[in-house]
Amino acid sequence: MGSAPLYQKLCNSQQSFRARLNPKPWRCDLKRPNVRRPFTDSRYERQFDAWEQEYKRVSEEYRVCQHLTDFGSQPIHPDLEKLVSEHDELTGVDKELTLA
Repeated sequence: MGSAPLYQKLCNSQQSFRARLNPKPWRCDLKRPNVRRPFTDSRYERQFDAWEQEYKRVSEEYRVCQHLTDFGSQPIHPDLEKLVSEHDELTGVDKELTLA
């Protein structure tokens, strides 16, 4: 699928697969926050909250997935329809946005 080598190694070592539902900050031209959890005082928490609000605002301009093609039989199995629909909505797959 063309995944990053480090991501492939992580998936193999953890025997799991995770997909992002939102873009990485640097793919939206946003720097990482200057503070990290656990916060040592409320000032750092406020700084992070401000960064998070900016991230949410900026990330709305990007999509995480792009639908290229379908494989296998159609339609989607009924047990998976809701999951696929939620994934597509959260990742912006059908929106005309910049791919992050």
